[in-house]
Amino acid sequence: MADLSDYSHLIDRAEIHDLDAILAVEPDSARDRVLRMATAYRLGRRETALADATWLLEQQPDSVDLDQVRRLIDSLEHDDR
Repeated sequence: MADLSDYSHLIDRAEIHDLDAILAVEPDSARDRVLRMATAYRLGRRETALADATWLLEQQPDSVDLDQVRRLIDSLEHDDR
């Protein structure tokens, strides 16, 4: 029997693929950037997560908790996953 975490990983991979497609059409969507950043982080895709976090800090959308984004960047820069 498959572990549920196996399915979670597959869902994350599908989600990041969908978010890549959305952001190709709507690159200024802060909501989708946050979602892709979090999903990329869970998948260990540090470069994608860091790129989206950096974009969010540069754009400073009102709808995003920038302190949380800074903490994620700090975690990415000090995480040896």
